[in-house]
Amino acid sequence: MKLLVVNLSWFDGDYDKKAKTTASGFGHAKTDPYVHECFNFKNKNGTYYASIPGVSSPNIRRLGADGSDNSVSDVFVIFISRDAKSGTRKIIGYYENAIVFKKAQKGPNRLNGQNIYYSISAHEAKIFPAARRPVIDGISSYKGSKGLFGQKAIWYPDLNNPNIVNVVSRMLADIGKCEQFFGYKNLAEYEEKLNTETEISRNDDPQKRKHRLETAPTVPLKIQMITSQYVRNPDVRAEVLCRANGVCEECHKPAPFVSKNTGQPYLEVHHRTPLSQGGEDTVENTIAVCPNCHRKLHFG
Repeated sequence: MKLLVVNLSWFDGDYDKKAKTTASGFGHAKTDPYVHECFNFKNKNGTYYASIPGVSSPNIRRLGADGSDNSVSDVFVIFISRDAKSGTRKIIGYYENAIVFKKAQKGPNRLNGQNIYYSISAHEAKIFPAARRPVIDGISSYKGSKGLFGQKAIWYPDLNNPNIVNVVSRMLADIGKCEQFFGYKNLAEYEEKLNTETEISRNDDPQKRKHRLETAPTVPLKIQMITSQYVRNPDVRAEVLCRANGVCEECHKPAPFVSKNTGQPYLEVHHRTPLSQGGEDTVENTIAVCPNCHRKLHFG
């Protein structure tokens, strides 16, 4: 799924009727406060039509389109604005599975007797009430903010930039879409992706990596994941640990330390054929190993 962020004028209402903006950084709004984006969340026969302030031709190639394409689909669009009272940037709402057009289209919404042109349409949308709009953390004032939003009306986040991914992830987490967008179905998938990205970083230019570290956030994003876990037989675990008698069954060395929780030599239980691959939770398919050998068996 592609991602686009659009900056709007601020309305205290639901962006579904003619209204005056109460705060806008766009010059045209100073001349006429009845700006077109006031209709961006109006449901018109099951479809929403969004205007982008001052932009009639979005760069859809930045969203993966070819030069000959007139539109690009399957775009997740986040609409943001600066709160008229607090001055902070907030998330207004979003479109899911949206279509972004190369050229603005004549739409069904009308203002002052004229049809409003739109650049984005969608059948799925959500608007947040003004009092509950999520505050955006550091989208433009972020340390090392090159490539972030600034004052533009439209932003195409570079999801190959770890710093930008972190900011975008926080935005998506605030609206409950981080897991859906990045596709972390479970912890195993996340760890696999993390390991892949770590190897890419290890092979990257050290100076580039150092620069990213200098501008990287120090507080990591926290997201919720739904995980699946096999319910294992405690008798199998106990039997295998007794059989090992404190000695790793892989390297045949004594356990590296005594567990402060059990007072017993610390060993971990490993299934020779993983349960996820159809292995049985039996004594015959299980061995007790030290932490080092356990890692080796999984990653060596």
